[in-house]
Amino acid sequence: MAGSLKPENDFVAKHWQRTPEWQLAAGFLPADSRGQQLDYLALQNEWWLARAIADETPRVAKLAWWAEELRGWSRGMRRHPLGAQLHSASAHWDAVADALSQDSNALLAKALSEVDAEILGIGTPHALLQTILAMETALLAVDEAAEWPSNRKRPAGPLPRLRAMQYSILAARSANARHTVALSPLRALLISWNAARKSK
Repeated sequence: MAGSLKPENDFVAKHWQRTPEWQLAAGFLPADSRGQQLDYLALQNEWWLARAIADETPRVAKLAWWAEELRGWSRGMRRHPLGAQLHSASAHWDAVADALSQDSNALLAKALSEVDAEILGIGTPHALLQTILAMETALLAVDEAAEWPSNRKRPAGPLPRLRAMQYSILAARSANARHTVALSPLRALLISWNAARKSK
């Protein structure tokens, strides 16, 4: 049974501080790969935070650092602690690095679909990933009136459990008048359970 979990490292804790629903949702991830999947989500949180930096100079510098780091992972080198479980988990970190360098949602969605197939066991449709990226961007906006993507319909077909829950949590947050306010624990639990049972 899923319940409230404790984060295994500071980066997962940082992600859960921004989206506390994952403290409950994490319990629905497969136990044998939960740690790696949560690190993968925490890694993406670092990218979202970098992309949300308002000042262009530090934003570009931070994304360039991540691009360099991910290219190192492709060569078996790492500096960031999250690389411990992730650097050898995918052969497509170079593609993610290129997408971050260009700060392109379209390229990032395409690259992440390939990484998802390796880490999550099934690729995620590009269109859904682009919607998730747009919702993550809106969630980080200071302005409560930030624009959310208009097309938030969940696509048919199998999805990785992590992405199904991520999408469902973000879609529920977007429906709130104040999207910066987390879902109630009960609602977060029900939404995560429903998404998990319909996914791979």
